[in-house]
Order: sequence, then structure tokens, then C-alpha cells
Amino acid sequence: MASISALASWFSKNKGKAVLEWYGWHIESSVSFLVLCLLITIILLIAFYKLLSSIVNIPIKIRRNINLSNKKKGLTALEKGLIAVANGDKNISREYSITASKILKASPSTLLLELQSSALNNNQNKTHDVLNRMLSFSDTELLGIRGMISFYKKEKNLELSKKMINKAIKFYPNNKWLLTEVLDYSISNNNWLYADHNAPKIFKKSMNNDRIKGIIKLQVANSYYLNKNYKDAIIFAQNSVKLLKYFPPAISVLFDIHLKLKKHRGLKKILREAWREFPHPIIIKKAIELLEDTNKLKQIKMIQDITKSNPDNIETHIALARSKLNGNIWGEAKYHLFKAIEKNPSIRVYKLMALLEKNKKESSFWLNKAEKGEPDPTWVCKLCNYTQDEWIVSCIKCNSFDSLEWKYDVIKKNLILNRPNLLEAIH
Repeated sequence: MASISALASWFSKNKGKAVLEWYGWHIESSVSFLVLCLLITIILLIAFYKLLSSIVNIPIKIRRNINLSNKKKGLTALEKGLIAVANGDKNISREYSITASKILKASPSTLLLELQSSALNNNQNKTHDVLNRMLSFSDTELLGIRGMISFYKKEKNLELSKKMINKAIKFYPNNKWLLTEVLDYSISNNNWLYADHNAPKIFKKSMNNDRIKGIIKLQVANSYYLNKNYKDAIIFAQNSVKLLKYFPPAISVLFDIHLKLKKHRGLKKILREAWREFPHPIIIKKAIELLEDTNKLKQIKMIQDITKSNPDNIETHIALARSKLNGNIWGEAKYHLFKAIEKNPSIRVYKLMALLEKNKKESSFWLNKAEKGEPDPTWVCKLCNYTQDEWIVSCIKCNSFDSLEWKYDVIKKNLILNRPNLLEAIH
């Protein structure tokens, strides 16, 4: 206002005349009046422009309001659809899924609702269609690939499952679940060379890489061995033993390959080193196979030589007791069995004691002890506690990869300890 007053004051003090001639027209006016007319004209033009813009923008505003309203309805449908899925309501989830997809079109969030709804309704064709469309969005591509892998596994389509796994390895290798898929495919297809080639691309520093590599190479070696390709089998078996630090199943496969190739030299050393790292009955079994055609005294000497690397282990005493028992060296056999009983009075040891005794009464005494003896070690799944006599790459019950551990069956032990005494039950 001060500026306008100052300007008006200036015009009043500095009066002048403005003349406009144009095509015969002659107009005279004061400068102040001319400026006022010009300002009024500008204000009118601005007002007209705003009015015109408002009229033109009415359809745009209407469309925008409609879109906002539809978007709100779509988001509400999306929200209610996800809640319906969480509640397990098939019909409502499908209804809201259709509404949300119709209004919001294809987007990561609507595809996610569609996927969950189709899975809830067990609509396999719809699930496959949604997963396929998820591959078109960067935000959902990985989820789509993972879903496709699961879908094809259920359909038992190993080739398409492999195709999706390869795509994931190429574009998203830093995912731990992907290693599980590679291993599952290798188990299902018995194609361990595939795992040997692809697993290293997925490994992270936090993973036990040597263990996984070793198990894979063990399976490759075993496959080659069964196909009588002993030349390649021995390479993978040697690598497996090195990575797994004399894991007994790996030693067993390496030993069998050596026998097929008639390479007996160095086997005794391998068995001795394996016994030092992991004393297991399979090692003694392989030693006996090596000396199958020799006399019992040579077998005893061999077992003594192998087990001396771990002299105080219970398996050493049991192995020596068995060999001495077979060689009719009763006193030394009994000595080692008593040593074994001190460490773990197991069923196996008591039964050997019963076998040792020639007196029927003494033999019955040990057999009765065996009834409540400690369970012997076996292969136990660390995830489901299922027990197996022999090691295999995945648990028979829960299919977990490399989940078997050589240990005492705690569940079986508790059953034995809690078993009622029959004589007490009678009385």
C-alpha cells in the first residue's frame, strides 16, 4: 500500500499528457489515467485467464477425483483381501483379489494378493499365471522365480524347475535358499555334477563351504563308482576325504575305489589316519575286507596297528575285543570289553561279553545286562531324531540334506532307562 501511495503521489506532482494516434483516432489523456487503465486491463485479463482455466480443468479435476476414489477403493479391497487370506477365507479373498486387480491393474501388491488367494483356493493354473506375470516386475521377479521353482517341483517337472534355478543363479546368486534348491534338484535327479558346478556360485562366507563341497564331491564320487568310472571317482573321493577330514562314509567310498583299481598301497595309512580323526566301525570293516584272505592273527595285527592312533577310544577297545575274540584270545578280549564297559556299558558290549563266556549261566547274565544296556551310537538326524544304520546324504524321514550325525540315540536311551522291570511288575 505504501508503494501504491508513493506512486500516486509521484503522478500527482508530475502531471503530463499521453497522446495516442492510431488509424485516424486521436486520444489524449493524462499519464496517470492511462496507467490506471492499463492496470485494470491486466487485472481483467488475469481474472479471465483464471476463469477460463477453471472451466477447462473441470473435467480433469473430475477424472482425478474419480481416480482417487477408485484408488482408495482398490487399496481398501487390497487390504481386506490380505486380511481374508490371513483368515483363510477363500471366497472373500478371491472376491477382493478380483476387485483390487480390476481397479489397480497389475502391480506387485495386487499380484501378491492374487498369488496368495489362488494358493488358498488351490487354483494351480491361476497360481502359475500369477507367478509368470510376477517375472515382469523387478520387485517381484525373485519371488516369482522362487514360486515357479516350488510349483514345478510339485508338478515333478525337473527340467523347468532346473531352468528357474539356473535363472536365479544367474541374476540372484546371493540367496541361501537357492543352495537348498540346487541340492534338492541334485538329490531328486541324482545329478551331483550339477551341484558340484553350481553350488560354489552361491556360497557365502558364513556357510560351512568345505562341509557342503565335501558332501557333494562324495556323492559325485559314489555316482562315478556305481557307474564303474573309477578313474574319475577316485579324484572326487580324494577331494571329499580332504574336505571332510576323514569322514567315515567318504573313507568307505575311497577305500572301495582303491580296491577296484587294485591300488592297495597306502590304504593302511588312510585307515589309520581316519581312525585318529573319526573312529568308526566301518573303518575296521574295511580293514578286514583288505585282509579277508589272510589268517586271523594278521587281521589282529592290522587292527592293532590301525587303532593305535586312538588307543583310549571305546571303539578301539570294541574293535580289539572283536578281533581277539575271533582269534580265540579270550583274556585280552575280556580285558578290552571291561575297558569298553567302563566307558559306556552298551548293548553291543554286553552281547560281546555274552558271546565270550562259555558258561551258559555267565552268558545269560550278560544278556540280561544287555536288556538295559546303553544304546550304541548310530546315525541320528539332528532335525527329526530319526535313526539310520547307514549314512546317506539326506534323512529318509524329513529329507534334510546332510543332517545325520554319528551319536547315541537319546530317545532310545530314555526308552531303555524307563523300561519297567518285569520281575517288579509281576510282584
